Amino acid sequence: MSTAPSRTEVVALNETAATRLSAEEWDGNVDQALTVTKTLYTAADFLEWQRERRLNLRPYFQRGSVWNAKAKSYLIDTLLRGFPIPIIYLQVKTDRQTLRSMRQVVDGQQRLRTILAYLDITSLSDVEDRDRFTIMRTHNRELAGKSFSDLPQELRDRLLTTEMSVHILPDSLSDESLLQLFARLNSTGTRLNDQEQRNAAFHGEFKTLVYRLSYAQLDRWRDWSTFSAQALAQMREVEFMSDLVIMLVQGPGARSKGIIDKFYDDHDDTFPEADQVAELVPQVFDDMASLLGPDSHGNALGVFRTQSWLYSIFSLLAMSRYGAPLRGGESPIADSIVRRSNVEIRKSLVRAEAALASGQIPKRVADSLRGASTDRSSRASRLEFLANYVSG
Repeated sequence: MSTAPSRTEVVALNETAATRLSAEEWDGNVDQALTVTKTLYTAADFLEWQRERRLNLRPYFQRGSVWNAKAKSYLIDTLLRGFPIPIIYLQVKTDRQTLRSMRQVVDGQQRLRTILAYLDITSLSDVEDRDRFTIMRTHNRELAGKSFSDLPQELRDRLLTTEMSVHILPDSLSDESLLQLFARLNSTGTRLNDQEQRNAAFHGEFKTLVYRLSYAQLDRWRDWSTFSAQALAQMREVEFMSDLVIMLVQGPGARSKGIIDKFYDDHDDTFPEADQVAELVPQVFDDMASLLGPDSHGNALGVFRTQSWLYSIFSLLAMSRYGAPLRGGESPIADSIVRRSNVEIRKSLVRAEAALASGQIPKRVADSLRGASTDRSSRASRLEFLANYVSG
């Protein structure tokens, strides 16, 4: 295989002709830019280099292999589905004695090691137990438990020919500059919010399910204006969906970082109610859409489209119609609600909305709409308020 980059585009990070710099020069001279070669390589390319011992997965500044089996399975499923992965950074150096090119992985070690271990674990010279994994049912039910050799030929070819974006750094870039670049690549400069941290930490059954359920409701999040574009980008809707699923399983309760974190952690390997939740959540949301959407006169129940009220309506419907909480426990919802149609419930919600607009509501409900609206007592007050109107 040729060592020259394929389909390359050499770009300077500004319009000034780039000069190869030491770390000190690079750090202090913004007029002279680092030259980066942008190209594409396939998984088969990396496998060939690894087998030929011309790929250095772990330069001295790289940490060891840290991904668990769930993270690895998630990556392989991502590739099989054709989704892109982050850019890989390499530095190609030539051994002056052997004249052999060695590709040093500056950023992307975990991804490449995962791919190589899945394609051919014998290509790794330092195999660890964590390198042995297969695709998990959580990520792909049809391919659960399959190794690379178990895949249909079409899928094996797809993996081998998967193209990955690669940035190649100058071979003369000093070690000091490499360390600086590595630090910058692995520092976003912005602290991750709670849900972004969960997204990075978990790859198991519960995480996969709530993301799928939340994405399926994207049009409704937008139509209801429940989340701004920025909130959606920050995964706030996924955190809310996590909260709703916890309610469906355990019943109404407070929302806190600790409660959600623990549920993710406890159900990363297995989530016994996953199939039930996957079936029930869309049904509850369809009911909610019929209640909150515009009527024949174009009037919609806008006040109930906030997170606070959506949680209450979701709880009301889930417990009155769908057997929540799934793990048992007494439901605070009157049996009479079960027999009411969506038309009747909507009329009740219209009256409740009018009461809210006029301020003719119990003090505890008014208090629940201010301040900490996600504590247990506030949620109980709002749910009781709705249940009283809907039950007649």
